[in-house]
Amino acid sequence: MTAPLDPAGRRRRAFGPDLLRALAVLMVVTCHAGALFFNWFGGAYPWQAAVSGFFGVELFFVLSGYLIGALLLELLDARPGRRDWAVFLVRRWMRTLPAYWFWLAVLLLFWAPIGISRRHAAVLFTPLWQNLAWPQVAGWFGVSWSLAVEEWFYLLFPLALAATMAAATASRRPAGDHALPSRSWRVMPPVLAVFLLVPPLLRWQLPETVSWDRVTSQVVVFRLDAIAFGVLAIWLERLLRPSARVLAGCGIAGLALLALVWTGRIDRVVHWGPHLRHTLLFDAGSTAFALLMGAAARLPDPPAWLLHPVRVLSERSYALYLVHLSVMEWVGYAMANHHWSPVLAVALSVAGMAVLPALSWRLLEAPILRRRPPQRTAPPIPGPLAAADPA
Repeated sequence: MTAPLDPAGRRRRAFGPDLLRALAVLMVVTCHAGALFFNWFGGAYPWQAAVSGFFGVELFFVLSGYLIGALLLELLDARPGRRDWAVFLVRRWMRTLPAYWFWLAVLLLFWAPIGISRRHAAVLFTPLWQNLAWPQVAGWFGVSWSLAVEEWFYLLFPLALAATMAAATASRRPAGDHALPSRSWRVMPPVLAVFLLVPPLLRWQLPETVSWDRVTSQVVVFRLDAIAFGVLAIWLERLLRPSARVLAGCGIAGLALLALVWTGRIDRVVHWGPHLRHTLLFDAGSTAFALLMGAAARLPDPPAWLLHPVRVLSERSYALYLVHLSVMEWVGYAMANHHWSPVLAVALSVAGMAVLPALSWRLLEAPILRRRPPQRTAPPIPGPLAAADPA
């Protein structure tokens, strides 16, 4: 089936991806807010909630790959030229970079008086370079590491597809046909193999003493496979066309694997050493979310009382991800210096995390999205994400 249309004939947002995006940002906010709020009140934070940020980011990555993969499959079937690839990149950059730069500048204005490093601030304005193959310069605006992973994937994966298409076209010259159909089964397997295998191999080469938080989990070259799992999921789905029953079974398997990873019980099922565990734990989480994608994408629209808040949170998830930690850090700084009560600090944090993303979406992100150049694609491939855009 195709994505439903609204009364104006435009393709509507699918509920499933909106729900996953909302859950992902809630997991990240729960991780960071819980740690700070419990600290303000002097309580112990449950570890099950403390690790939710890890799974929230992993879900963001896999969902991004799933949605981007759907667009790339349609683009490939349109036999894209250079301009089509350029438009794809421009659309991705218009979605991510303006909001990133805006909030970075705003947050710098508030934090500069307490001594933000100029070197760190300069690096943050070029997110492609801040953690490509090395840790971030400092922890301030730490959530930006994941944006660098996404931006490099948006750049490298399409370029790899285009290069593979060009090589495949050249190989057809003896047959006299220079217009090789850009079928995904010709170009996706080698590109996916590189993106799925190289990052874990690089992680395996890391010393066992390396920092898990600052290196293994946050350096770009070690994390590109997470997004590739999402692309793999949508490509196999479009290639094999599994039934709803099969997709439901994959979703159940994904939930079971996710539970094993989240609770740590996967260590009882898979007998791996510490180094192998650190190497492949990301892939276990990515596999779990990839298995969920097909079933989640086909969820029907719920009643309006649930659909509306999920859609609103999904729309504002990017800005919420960018600003939530800085808002709470600023409130915590003011709390320590002005002796605010924990209740007031929590109230101000929640208010900031509600108001700032709403303003960002309405005044900045949505207007920019409406001005993006149109993407030329082949006729939509049947499915719930036909012509979907990961906005």
